[in-house]
Amino acid sequence: MKKYTIDVNEEQLRAISLACEFTSRFMSGQMETSYWPFSMGYQMDQNTRRSIDQYLYEVKKLSLGLDPHSSNGYGGDRTSDMLFEAYQSFRHALWKESDENHKELTRHTLSSEPPILCASGIPFPKIEPKTNTPQ
Repeated sequence: MKKYTIDVNEEQLRAISLACEFTSRFMSGQMETSYWPFSMGYQMDQNTRRSIDQYLYEVKKLSLGLDPHSSNGYGGDRTSDMLFEAYQSFRHALWKESDENHKELTRHTLSSEPPILCASGIPFPKIEPKTNTPQ
């Protein structure tokens, strides 16, 4: 299999990580959870959130045949699994590069844990930090 190298900065890696998480969750049927990271910066009352969830439950039922609060989970879709594994790799790489104070405060979070292989059978993306170079 051919391999590629992508050169991104930290902000881009965070965005790619978020995109991988969003797409993986959406594809696996976790549609009602997939928009949460995007809504965190917005004021949203519970009624609005419940309304959005209801629409997403309908989309889930129509597109994947899944009931509310159900999903395909690991192994349900190979691409979804690969995206979730990539998200875990990116998230952990970003955590490893964070300052020591942040690491201490977040040492028991998912970001601090090495990624786990879901079901894709494909090796994790290799993420290596580069030294700062002039722009």
